[in-house]
Amino acid sequence: MDGLGALTFPATTAQLFVVFSFISQLPKIMVNCRVAIERANGDVIAEAKHKDISFTPDTPISRNVIGFQGVTWPQSGQYVVKFYGNNAVIASFPIAVQQITQPPQT
Repeated sequence: MDGLGALTFPATTAQLFVVFSFISQLPKIMVNCRVAIERANGDVIAEAKHKDISFTPDTPISRNVIGFQGVTWPQSGQYVVKFYGNNAVIASFPIAVQQITQPPQT
């Protein structure tokens, strides 16, 4: 999924799950982990804390599913989902939220 459509704004998504996967061949720990959904101007519209992530030689891969309940998109536009760890952005991806004129056909 790379975008969402809504008939009117503000619009609410009842449930949204985002997935981040990380690999490290070196033992380390990412602390202060959180995921934020931000508007283009940097305003945070949703945020979730996440547990610290440990990498070891036996577990070099970490797959992380973060769930959001009731995300309200204030207007159409570009948003960015950011994974923060060690007080820095570790990974991110965009979501385009657009106004649509009619409900999608199912």
